[in-house]
Amino acid sequence: MQLFDVPSEADLNRDNILEKIGVLRLKKLDLIIREAVQSFIDDYGDQMFWLSSRTIASHIHDNMHKCCKKLLSIEDKMRLVTQNNTFKLILDDVNLVLQFKKFNKKS
Repeated sequence: MQLFDVPSEADLNRDNILEKIGVLRLKKLDLIIREAVQSFIDDYGDQMFWLSSRTIASHIHDNMHKCCKKLLSIEDKMRLVTQNNTFKLILDDVNLVLQFKKFNKKS
């Protein structure tokens, strides 16, 4: 069973996707990413220079998930779905899913 239509070439066009997401949601996503990175920097400060790229990415992924829970509202028209080491932001009104996968040993 397929939940979403297979995207066409036009749907995959960068400008079309940005238009579908919309400026307000892009600003919210920007805020989530900035807060997640800043939270990591605040927590780890000078230690971050000794951490691997994978560890840094893992912490930022976790922080992004927390920020989504904290900052998303009904008005954003984005649903947060968590599954294993992945979380997805579902934009129902434009039939789009943004997936954020956490690194694991296989990826």
